[in-house]
Amino acid sequence: MLGAIVCVAIAAGALAAAWSGADDRLGTLTVDQLVVGDCFQDPLQEGQIEGTVTTVESVPCSQPHYAEVYATLAHPAEAGQTFIGGQAIHEFANEGCREAFEPATGRAYGEPRIDFATIVPTGRSWSNGDRMVTCWALPSDGEPFTGTILDSGE
Repeated sequence: MLGAIVCVAIAAGALAAAWSGADDRLGTLTVDQLVVGDCFQDPLQEGQIEGTVTTVESVPCSQPHYAEVYATLAHPAEAGQTFIGGQAIHEFANEGCREAFEPATGRAYGEPRIDFATIVPTGRSWSNGDRMVTCWALPSDGEPFTGTILDSGE
C-alpha cells in the first residue's frame, strides 16, 4: 500500500514565475509520482496539519492552488534497513526541506507568505523500499498561489 505522512513546518517566501508542466501530469497523482514543479490542491482537510496521504489533485501552476513541490530528497538508508522511526524521518525531512527552500525559491527561509510541509515514508512504505521525502510549499495566509514559487525571489 502506498502512503506517506504529511507534516507541516513553518517556512516562508513568496511566489511567481512559470512552470511548463505537461498536461499528462494533471489530475490524480499518487504521492510517489510527485516531482519538483508539480502544483496541487492541499491534500489535508482544513485545519489538519498531519495525516496519511496517498494521492493529490495536480493542477496547472497558472491556476489557483495550495501546494507546490519544490524539492525531493532521498534518505540514505540502504535497502533492507529497518524503519528509522517517525521522529527520525521527520527530522531528516524538516532539515533537508529547510535547506532546499532558499535554493529552490530564491527566498530566505523565514520570510512571510510561504510555509512548507513534507511527505515522508511510513513504516509500511519504508519496508517496500520507499526512502523519498517530498518538500512542498503552501500559503501561510490561506490564500492560494497563482503561478509557481520556484526561483521566484519575490
